[in-house]
Amino acid sequence: MRQSDRNPRVEELLQRPWTIVTGRKADGVRWARCREIEHAVAYAGPSENLDELFWDSLRASLEAMTESGEPIPAPPSPISFDTVYAVPARATGAVAGL
Repeated sequence: MRQSDRNPRVEELLQRPWTIVTGRKADGVRWARCREIEHAVAYAGPSENLDELFWDSLRASLEAMTESGEPIPAPPSPISFDTVYAVPARATGAVAGL
């Protein structure tokens, strides 16, 4: 997607501190999902970039929700840490270090 084609509303939403839950399956496949946007999920094998796949999934979910008028939940505030990571969009360059 070209930068000029991006929806400004989606770009703003991507900057929110979404709660990202990550894990690794027994077969080594890594996964990440957004707790607030349940259908924003990514899976990555050893040679795949989980960070890129996750943000692409979250972007696609937010675009679909915005275009359809579906309500977009707010991330939790204040941020609390449990067994999940709350990460501002692309702030670290990695999804929870996986």
